[in-house]
Amino acid sequence: MNQALIVFGHGSRDPLWAGTLMALCERLRGALPHIEVELAYIEFLKPTLAECVELLWRRGYRDIAVLPAFIAAGTHLQKELPELVEQAHSGREGLSIRLFPALGDLPEVQQGVVRFVADQFVR
Repeated sequence: MNQALIVFGHGSRDPLWAGTLMALCERLRGALPHIEVELAYIEFLKPTLAECVELLWRRGYRDIAVLPAFIAAGTHLQKELPELVEQAHSGREGLSIRLFPALGDLPEVQQGVVRFVADQFVR
């Protein structure tokens, strides 16, 4: 089954803000060539999660994971994102959408930040 990953960001009125998430998507594509990687936003920028799921659905993807590119799980992730996923899933029998934790909640990410900061003080 074709699998896809949606990197889900907050969005910004400054379009240059998205550069970091675009770079993350490129790294993910390089590391996971068999996974379709797309980028969606909750506000200000396009595509939305619904638009991204629709695009993937039309291309035949039925197994979609969503990676919230947030430091912590606040209201956007606790309340709004599950509602957006439910709306995007509605009417699409056979579609599986799973949510990953916020990036900042992942122990591996926290460990990477600690290593980075520690390296800055060792120099």
